[in-house]
Amino acid sequence: DSPMNASPRARFAARHIESVTGYLFLLPDLLGLLIFLIIPIAYAFFISLHDWDGLSPMQWNAFDNYLNLFSDTQFWASLKITAIYTLIYVPVVYAISLGLALLVNQRLPFMRFFRTIFFVPVVLSLVVSSLMWKYIFDERAGLLNFLIGLIAIQPQAWLGSVELALPSIIIVSVWIQMGYFMVIFIA
Repeated sequence: DSPMNASPRARFAARHIESVTGYLFLLPDLLGLLIFLIIPIAYAFFISLHDWDGLSPMQWNAFDNYLNLFSDTQFWASLKITAIYTLIYVPVVYAISLGLALLVNQRLPFMRFFRTIFFVPVVLSLVVSSLMWKYIFDERAGLLNFLIGLIAIQPQAWLGSVELALPSIIIVSVWIQMGYFMVIFIA
């Protein structure tokens, strides 16, 4: 019997079963979202409304933590650094990624090799990447200081300098992500 020949009650039951089945397939994702995202965010907000050191009992202080936050100069300084990071990182990573995508999409020799080389930072462990860049930026024996020493420039404290730390972090971030966005642009 075709579904068109079934009674309205049978069609309704079939649609109801299909809907329930769909919601049952969604249930694990919804539970994961609830357990690992929504509940922790709600609990973090609840904690933020209290004065609590993690050991003693919580003391309700309503929005005092937020008022203190907005009057804290370190908060505004960190927000400024985050804005600078974002305003530099986003255009640079997209421009470099688009350029690489256009370059490696050409029918030239070794382009598969270069696609792989540019994508490697994406699949490297963050620990490996961090250690590699630590040795590149090392103040005493780093590769970068060795290279600039060859052209008679004094060694720099790349991660220990107020002026150089943010650009150094942006360089590492761009290096890690450019291969991912390159693949997205190629697709």
